[in-house]
Amino acid sequence: MKVITTNRLNRFWKNGVLPIKNALATKLNTSSVVNNLLTTAAGYALDARQGKALDDKITALNGKLNDIVLSEEIAVTTNGNWATLNKPGYKLASVYTVRADSSYYVKGINRRTDGLYIIVFDGVNTNTSIPISVLWIKL
Repeated sequence: MKVITTNRLNRFWKNGVLPIKNALATKLNTSSVVNNLLTTAAGYALDARQGKALDDKITALNGKLNDIVLSEEIAVTTNGNWATLNKPGYKLASVYTVRADSSYYVKGINRRTDGLYIIVFDGVNTNTSIPISVLWIKL
């Protein structure tokens, strides 16, 4: 068994570690690596730990989206060329017809004072069942 001496450690540093450290320094200046999400100057790289920080922020935002946005497919029955929609606690963000081959489409959306949304269709008659996709935003 060989004894590790200071001399051997110095040689290992000089011949093993130092050349690798110097070679890496020419590729990436370690003083240009930042561990924050605040640096705006050019020439800096993010520390790998910021990948986790960014992923956590994205995950948190995606979780909040599930709380505020609701998408659903429903069928509405027309009363003339229009139908009504209502979802208490939500605001209607978007409505579109589900089937691309349909001869009808959403012509307009109006909100009444009582909170009901009137969806006006083009190309439909009374008592037509129309599959639509609705996007709601929580109030």
